[in-house]
Amino acid sequence: MKKHFIYYLIFSVILFPAIMSCSDSDGDDNDNPGGGDSNNGTSTLSLNPTTLEFAPKDDGKTFKITTNGDWVITMDASVDWVKLSALKGNGNADVTVTPDENETFSVRSAVLTVKVSTISRKLTVRQEAAPTDPDDPFSTDYLLLKNIPNSAGEQIVAYKMFSTGDAATYDAYTWRLKGSNDGEEWTIVDERAEQSFFARYQEQFYIIETPGEFTQYRLEAIAQYAKTTPRLGEVVLYSQNPVAAWESFGYPVVEYIAESAVAESTGGKQFRSVVQDPVEFMKYHTQKVAEILYYLPGDQMPAVSKVNYKLESWTGSSVADKSGAPPTIQIRFNAKYIGEFSGGKTVQAIVHEMRGVLYHELTHGYQFEPKNCGSYDGSSVYWTFIEGLADAVRADAGLFDNQVQNRKDSSKDSKKWMAGYRTTGYFIQWMKTKDKDAIRKFNRTAKDLETWTWDAAVKAVFPTYTGVEQLWNEYYKEINK
Repeated sequence: MKKHFIYYLIFSVILFPAIMSCSDSDGDDNDNPGGGDSNNGTSTLSLNPTTLEFAPKDDGKTFKITTNGDWVITMDASVDWVKLSALKGNGNADVTVTPDENETFSVRSAVLTVKVSTISRKLTVRQEAAPTDPDDPFSTDYLLLKNIPNSAGEQIVAYKMFSTGDAATYDAYTWRLKGSNDGEEWTIVDERAEQSFFARYQEQFYIIETPGEFTQYRLEAIAQYAKTTPRLGEVVLYSQNPVAAWESFGYPVVEYIAESAVAESTGGKQFRSVVQDPVEFMKYHTQKVAEILYYLPGDQMPAVSKVNYKLESWTGSSVADKSGAPPTIQIRFNAKYIGEFSGGKTVQAIVHEMRGVLYHELTHGYQFEPKNCGSYDGSSVYWTFIEGLADAVRADAGLFDNQVQNRKDSSKDSKKWMAGYRTTGYFIQWMKTKDKDAIRKFNRTAKDLETWTWDAAVKAVFPTYTGVEQLWNEYYKEINK
């Protein structure tokens, strides 16, 4: 009995510190919102407040960092309007946040991350938009007025606007379209607010909300920035909806991917300077390519439901490439090429090239593929169809430089229609001079012909011709006369 008591006493002495130790580490510390005890070496961190609100033009405001360690503050690289009195320090500190004046008509916000060791806390900075006249936001010295005559003399139901090559900050942001018959009394027919163009030299269509019978129109627009007069490209009026036939087109889901190192490269920055929204940029071009290859969105075509749009950088002559097959395809664009190509070029030339490359690569996703005629080997009948049709679509969109001269030069290639790329593409695109639907019909032959040949395809599109040789000879003679 005594022996058992001694064993019990020894066991209790050993166990008691262990129990106390567990109690110290597992208990909640209500005085430490950072989640640790400074007395035992654990880092602590708290912010007060966790949100700062600013007027459009405001003085700096301070938040308190309470910590027992070294701290650092970070924020997204795109946030250039927030200034901090300190970016790093040690122990408790007051940090002042001072925003630039918000001259835009949009509320903006940023998130600051304060980190100590493995602990991080976030502070939200929010700034109100620049004020406008609540009764008439267009009562500003920076208003753009653009008069547009109704040369057709018909009721206008839609209009198209183009962005310019200037920075996106100069784009029309909010506007109203007015109609008049005497130039004195104006009636508002359409109003738009907080609009954005997803690229430079980009067209966007709008259906007029309340059309009427007017002989002239006026567009009144303001930019996103309060002290900036907007700049706008051409405005085109339509008496019929020009996009009605393709309104049911099924846009694919687009995922844009660009690693930070690529995005911050020369080519990456150049890309984003001309393409403000890569996702919408890609979606727009999927429909444009489909319109060239098919009659209507309900036509049988490869069902592309997702496009992974990747901006990468690699060495070599390759500008871009397409991989995968519907329903998911991937299109890569070489940021290194963009950086090298852009040197000394105008914004219009850069956009022109980027669109052309995209037309070509997207054609590979939406075109039919010919059967039983070889593989993608750089010389087969299959290869000439695939790359020739892609460049035909690009040529049809007018996205090659000096197309007239280039067409003549390429026609002298000894491989003729079997040369691929531009030589073949110009030839296919020229077929539209004989039949406006030639590209669509030519693409369809890849679906219909069990064994695809150039002769069979030409006969299917142009039944009176004996084959491709006859058509090529006519093509060569016409463009070189």
